Amino acid sequence: MPSLPTKLTTEARRTAVGSDLRGTRAPARATSRAATAALAGQFARVSPCVPTMCDPQCGPSCSPACAPANNCTPQGKCVPTGVLIKDTPMLARRAYIPDELLSPDVSDSWPLTVPCVAQLAAEGMEFQRPITFLVGENGSGKSTLVEAFAEAWGLDAHGGRAGRKYVNDRPKTPLGELLRWDTTSAGARHRSGTRTKRRGYFLRAETAFGFMQAVSGMRGYWEEDTSEMSHGEGFLTVLSSMVREPGFYLMDEPEAALSFTSCLRLVNLLYDLGRSGAQVICATHSPILAATPGADIIEVGDHGFRRTAWEDLALVDHWRRYMNHPDAYLRYTTDQ
Repeated sequence: MPSLPTKLTTEARRTAVGSDLRGTRAPARATSRAATAALAGQFARVSPCVPTMCDPQCGPSCSPACAPANNCTPQGKCVPTGVLIKDTPMLARRAYIPDELLSPDVSDSWPLTVPCVAQLAAEGMEFQRPITFLVGENGSGKSTLVEAFAEAWGLDAHGGRAGRKYVNDRPKTPLGELLRWDTTSAGARHRSGTRTKRRGYFLRAETAFGFMQAVSGMRGYWEEDTSEMSHGEGFLTVLSSMVREPGFYLMDEPEAALSFTSCLRLVNLLYDLGRSGAQVICATHSPILAATPGADIIEVGDHGFRRTAWEDLALVDHWRRYMNHPDAYLRYTTDQ
């Protein structure tokens, strides 16, 4: 993954706050556009290709000259710029519940009474691209789905890496007991591989901090001391260390501890993962993460679930309206 700056350059900061140091400010809209362009430019940098590690799909252009035209995956493989997330292989095609497990008692009890889970029980949920975002309000059931997806794949519902169980006395959730996966041939090999080769990780925001403290310093994790970092820095350390190879990754609201800039760093990580052969399913409230190029978006709510475009998400619509006219919302929540 390309190395990304953690701070804006001095020039970008000056652009963001005004046209000069005497207090004369540029027009607000022009300032905003210039600052955004400066920030985006820093995050657009890519690592040069390593010719000796180039993927064969780069063809004859896989040479030192390929650097301007191609990007590298986290493993140093050269991938043409035109290769999109939607064109890369996947591990899991569909999550479903076998009909024989859906007795009347099961169908009428939680969590199958949650609309999105009821729809999954009726028709399954297909995964069409290596990166999928589940977006919805609190209580819509997206975290319930992600937790069950993790358990059905063999990951600990408390979070952590594939092949390890951290809370041995915790039974599976009701949905985790019922759920099954249709996998690709690559996914089947991944699930049947040895413990050390089953690359995967489940990051859930509510348990991540305690988990970091529990495994910090253990072999096979990260070398940095996350106790000396901010919550957000710790999250990024875990993600950059554990989510960097082709594998199966689930995330539940990873943006919880992240700033705007850190969310962009996570977008960069997810985008590279999606093109490297990994598969990611992420529940999020973040319009920044959901805008990851090439990702599939499933909106979850009282309607059940449905695929949608980023610009059609209720989340995006509300954020856009709020940023343009906060008073239109605040008048209902304050005395102002």
